[in-house]
Amino acid sequence: MQRQSQTNADYKDSEANIVLRSSDGVEFRLHDFDLNAASPILREKIESGEVQIAIDVKAPIVRFLLDIVTHKRPPRLDNTIMKALNFTEANVNDSFHDLFSGSSSDQSKDRRMRAYFCLDDIANTWKIHSVTLFIRQGITPFARSNPVDVFEFALLCRPIDEGLVSASLRHFSDASINKCDPQFWQNIALKARNNSRKNMLIRDTEVLDYQIELETAFFRAIRKGQVGIGKERGDRSRDWDAVAVSFSLSMKALRLPAQLEQTTDTEDSPTPSPIRSALRRDY
Repeated sequence: MQRQSQTNADYKDSEANIVLRSSDGVEFRLHDFDLNAASPILREKIESGEVQIAIDVKAPIVRFLLDIVTHKRPPRLDNTIMKALNFTEANVNDSFHDLFSGSSSDQSKDRRMRAYFCLDDIANTWKIHSVTLFIRQGITPFARSNPVDVFEFALLCRPIDEGLVSASLRHFSDASINKCDPQFWQNIALKARNNSRKNMLIRDTEVLDYQIELETAFFRAIRKGQVGIGKERGDRSRDWDAVAVSFSLSMKALRLPAQLEQTTDTEDSPTPSPIRSALRRDY
């Protein structure tokens, strides 16, 4: 039995000429000029004659995106959005300001930050740039409390989000460096390969190349930011601003993965590369 469609109460203009339909059957009625300016993908569909456009996400997420695009109301992360993203959390009704107020537990903030990461991914899939900008500006304050997570997110942006890279690296510590192990870099390379919206076009044989390129650039930046090393391994300091600048410069010069030359490593190699070992030694 086909489910009867509903119309969202905030987007039901009877004179609207375009209907967006969420994956759970809720319709959003808007004027084409709102959508043409918001997304080149939606504009292409409208110009091709489509008046009913299916959006492959649930209604609360569509509403969140449209609230930013149309400025109808301040967007909020509430329970309905968390459920639509398959997150579980009670009594969530936050603006970005609420997230950074310090009133929530670290675990709660981390869960909501990841929800915003998911929303950013959806916005990029549809190339809704105003939403992307809004979310990334909101994520920036998390660089202080979750620098490694924000750093990873910035590296998966295309193009790499230099602002978030610098913001996160400036709050790194030696403990943060320890989290950036080979598995960390491998996960980034695999996510970049698996996520078609990044337009990375990384082939299976290039995943390791890209992983080593990123890791090499990171540990070179760490060494350049090294201010002094005492006799004890822990007796040292770093200029994290210098690390951020050095890594950002490396990222600007980073070639696309499809252009990377083969390294001496292979995916089946059981040992770390000599470059990686040398860079990690006494970082």
